[in-house]
Amino acid sequence: PSNKLLATSLCCDELARQLEDDLNGIYGNNFNLGGLAGFPFAGKTGFGNMAIHIPDNGHCLLIYGPHVGLAADGTIGKLERAGIELIDNCYAISMSKASPIDMYQ
Repeated sequence: PSNKLLATSLCCDELARQLEDDLNGIYGNNFNLGGLAGFPFAGKTGFGNMAIHIPDNGHCLLIYGPHVGLAADGTIGKLERAGIELIDNCYAISMSKASPIDMYQ
């Protein structure tokens, strides 16, 4: 791990934090590119900035992705959250037929 940079672009939802914490435990701190449904917020400038953090003669491990909830009854795309009665949709763009661009127009 000493010659690697971990860079993540995981969904902002708290469900992705455990994965991010686990990866940080293995690779050290990460360069967070942000992410809504895993798509990075950082853009071209952010990726350039990330690249200058890669150790000399090292590598970058880029992890990206959305999250999809799984309810206690096995329903994909639904999730019970602690302290919240609502069984909520939890899939964002990842289960949608729309592109990320289409969803916000």
